[in-house]
Amino acid sequence: MKYLNKIIFINSADKSLKYAEVNLDGNVHFIGTQGVGKSTLLRAILFFYNADKQKLGIPREKKTFDEYYFPFQNSYIVYEVQTENALFCVLAFKSQGRVAFRFFDSAYDKNFFIDIEGRAFESWDKTREAFGKNISYTRTIHIYEEYRNILYGNNKGLSSEFRRYALIESKQFQNIPRTISNVFLNANLSAEFVKETIIKSLNEEEIKIDLTTYSQTHLKDFETNLNDIKKWTDRNRNGENQVEKQADNVSTVYSALKYLEKKKAELASQLGWAFNNVKEQQPKVTDQLAVEEHKRNKVSTKLSELDSVFDKKKEKTQEQIGELNGKLYDLKIARNKYSSIGINNILERVSKKIPLDLEKKNLTGEKEILTSKFLEIQQRYEALLKQLENQLKEFENSKQTEKNNAQSSLLHFKEELTKQYDLLHDEIRKQHKGELEVANALVKETDKAITTNRIKRSEVKNRRFYEKEIDGCNADISNLNSAILKADNAIQQATEKSKNIQKEWLLEETGVKEDLKRKVERQTDQQTKLYSTILAIDTKIENSKDSLYGWLNEQVPDWDKTIGKVIDEDNVLYKSGLNPKKISNGDLSFFGISIDTNDISKKVKTVADLQKEKDDFNNQIKATLQVIADLNSKSNEELEKLRKRFQPKLKEQKEIVDTNKYQSDQNKKKLEEVGVRLADWKTKAAAEQKAELE
Repeated sequence: MKYLNKIIFINSADKSLKYAEVNLDGNVHFIGTQGVGKSTLLRAILFFYNADKQKLGIPREKKTFDEYYFPFQNSYIVYEVQTENALFCVLAFKSQGRVAFRFFDSAYDKNFFIDIEGRAFESWDKTREAFGKNISYTRTIHIYEEYRNILYGNNKGLSSEFRRYALIESKQFQNIPRTISNVFLNANLSAEFVKETIIKSLNEEEIKIDLTTYSQTHLKDFETNLNDIKKWTDRNRNGENQVEKQADNVSTVYSALKYLEKKKAELASQLGWAFNNVKEQQPKVTDQLAVEEHKRNKVSTKLSELDSVFDKKKEKTQEQIGELNGKLYDLKIARNKYSSIGINNILERVSKKIPLDLEKKNLTGEKEILTSKFLEIQQRYEALLKQLENQLKEFENSKQTEKNNAQSSLLHFKEELTKQYDLLHDEIRKQHKGELEVANALVKETDKAITTNRIKRSEVKNRRFYEKEIDGCNADISNLNSAILKADNAIQQATEKSKNIQKEWLLEETGVKEDLKRKVERQTDQQTKLYSTILAIDTKIENSKDSLYGWLNEQVPDWDKTIGKVIDEDNVLYKSGLNPKKISNGDLSFFGISIDTNDISKKVKTVADLQKEKDDFNNQIKATLQVIADLNSKSNEELEKLRKRFQPKLKEQKEIVDTNKYQSDQNKKKLEEVGVRLADWKTKAAAEQKAELE
């Protein structure tokens, strides 16, 4: 739906409005006391719809529309119109002493008309500079009928550039501005009054329609076309259009299908290469399998030999354990026997025998000395000391003897023990020679296993688990990133190419439109001149009865052969209010001068001649309109040729963009999947490495 969205006043309303914006996007109710501008605003809105200064309800005693609303050269009224998809504006300004219009394809921006100091631009050149290159605008429209044709979509004789600015499209639109004017200029706005106003505003001119031709041409396949249109316009409760949604799905599926076909060819090529590679690698893998099986058999044989040696060692060890258990049992019986007879007390008493014998001998000698017959005490003590010294020596000798005996016994015990150890060692070595060899072999195997484990542990620490899978994921990530970058570059290149194509198309289209605009302007100028000439002729015809021309026809016969040859047609002949009279002299004279007009070849134009000239000029206007229509038709054909030439190129680039965009989206999804797989492989690798190290 298209409607008037905003109205802007700049230096308007009898110099009282320097700048004002009024939004009209909805149900607007004007409330205010007298003199605040309600009527000023309503008449400005009405002028947008009817462009007729005589039907704005302005009293004669007040200033005219041009004087009131456009007091300065830089006075403007801007009408902003909302369409289904965008905004455009209608600019009303003073040109050549009267209001004219321009259309420009943009939303209203204050900077288009007001400088940074808050003053309105004095000339159109500054506004055009503010528009820049991206905003298109029309030529100046001086004729109000042409403005109404543009606004209400009567496109006959109009350039194609004006069609975008139509509120509706109708050749019989005259009832609409008439109805709006009648509603605006009356205070009674009841439903009955509006209905009567619309009825009275209807054009009573009969419009003839050839129903047969109309049904065969305009209404052919109407229902089918209407149903097709409804499929694209009908929406469900959620505001969605199923056909549009299906079309988007079809476009997406088509892009996906093209991508999948391309991917299928790539996968088929990869599958063929993989198959050939497997065929080449099969003999090598077979040889490696035979080598590994041979190693496995060798290891199995060695394990069997080690199991046999272990079983033999186990049997001997069990026999030794049985012998030792028997000896331990005999020792237990002997220990119980000696414990019962008090062997410990006996051993203690035996160990005290030598000191007791020596003490007995000493006491006996001391007794003999004390009971001897020596008289003198000194001798007795000397003899006693000597005896004690002898006893000491004997004691020392006995202890030395015990020491020597003990050392001799110790040496003998050591020799015996050494002999027994050597015998036992030799016997054990003889007995366990095989076991020793097996043990040495096991030690060597253990050392070798320890070394191998150390090497394997080092290898485990330095080995990359699932290296093939991780490298594959990294390679896939690299390839996907490259593919995404390649697709993005292709999208960017296709987009730039599309922009260049659109610029080229726009340039050529602008050239066609500018050429059409120049040609139409020439025809329009010619048409304006013809309208002015016709208006002058109509004035002459209307004034013919009350002018000198009418009086001469009635009073002077054959005047066209005499005075008519020298009279000025524009300023005298068809001028009213001259009060012509016949003079008494019957001779024809011109202010008392007689002139021979036979040699003057001028022919006086009669009303019939003027009517004929008017018809000729009307025919020329029709021819001009036909030329404009032909120019528009030719321009449309050239524009259609441009569309057919450039649209396939744009479509091709769009397909490239869609295909690469779909491919990029798919690769991004795959990139996320590969990233997850890579994280899983790294987690598995860390867990397996930890398990092997433990």
